Amino acid sequence: MQIKATYENGAINFAQPLRFKHRKFDVVVSIPEEELESGESKALTPQAVNDKADTIRQQIDAILGPYKDQLKRGNPLTAQDYKDIWHEHLEEKYLGRR
Repeated sequence: MQIKATYENGAINFAQPLRFKHRKFDVVVSIPEEELESGESKALTPQAVNDKADTIRQQIDAILGPYKDQLKRGNPLTAQDYKDIWHEHLEEKYLGRR
């Protein structure tokens, strides 16, 4: 079935009221290309995905600082290691300790 609807501020409003059998089900929505912001409809190329992953990895490495080498050697950090890193960060940020 196809039905006319209007998108407005995050909601899709049907042109006529409908009663559905189920509360949840999948639908397919057709959106005119001219309604999308530029670049929104284009899928990422494999290179763009890799570049984005590299950027994220660099940000994570910057956060981990000296602990990133431990990860690269194959010694994964434990939950306690992460807690210690976080507590050190908080002490440095709020108490000026290092």
